[in-house]
Amino acid sequence: VHLLGLKPHTESCTQCGTILTDDCLFDFSIGGVLCRNCARTISTPSDIRLNPEERLLFSVAEQIKWTHWSELSFDERKIPRLQKILKQFTEYHTHQRL
Repeated sequence: VHLLGLKPHTESCTQCGTILTDDCLFDFSIGGVLCRNCARTISTPSDIRLNPEERLLFSVAEQIKWTHWSELSFDERKIPRLQKILKQFTEYHTHQRL
């Protein structure tokens, strides 16, 4: 996805730039995450919450060699959810069903 220029912005709030340490809201239309304060003040149809571990996986996934994935420590049960979010994000921005 990042090769298409569609990498979601997950390192900081896309509106105010605050570095995120807590759960946040992921919004397809803005291309990334919102901190709690911005999520309260911006009208968004999104209700997708990401915790810090999920945000980290989004931000570093393309940088990790396939041979090193087994060295990561994360809840593998979250992968299908993250794949679904990334698929929906890509479909939203490309206007194509995958």
